[in-house]
Amino acid sequence: MNKDRSIILAAILFLLVSGSAVGVLRYVMDNKKETTLSVDWSIPDTTEVPKETETVEEPPKVESEPAKEPYIEESYTEEEQSYYRFTVAALKSFLNCRATPDKKGKVVGRLKSGSQGYVLETGDDWILITTGKVTGYVSGEYIELEEISKEEFPKDYLGEPIQEGN
Repeated sequence: MNKDRSIILAAILFLLVSGSAVGVLRYVMDNKKETTLSVDWSIPDTTEVPKETETVEEPPKVESEPAKEPYIEESYTEEEQSYYRFTVAALKSFLNCRATPDKKGKVVGRLKSGSQGYVLETGDDWILITTGKVTGYVSGEYIELEEISKEEFPKDYLGEPIQEGN
């Protein structure tokens, strides 16, 4: 009984597929414009043409001393030094403070809206901050910076002066 059912289903499937194919062919033939398909049945020439070989001479090797990095004396003037206090902007949730300046960096702390602290280093997108309890990187778009004097900046965090764009 199962074999008969399988044969009948196979026959019906065959009729459906072949009927669809005939319908598609009729449609194509009825809507055929003045175009004819042409097939190039010629056999391409497969004989290889010898390629000209080109020899390239390597430049002579010149041994030289490794390049020395130029010495640049870093000097900071009072005008170049900047010190900042930050405030976390109004957020619906917390601002993640990360170990590295990257969205995938490990979260080392979370700051509430209105939290304040000091900027240790500025960058294009990420800013190294400290609150005294948490030190890490935050996205600069979520904090407001206020430039302050050196005297207002905690002595514990003084070291290299902050340079913008680092």
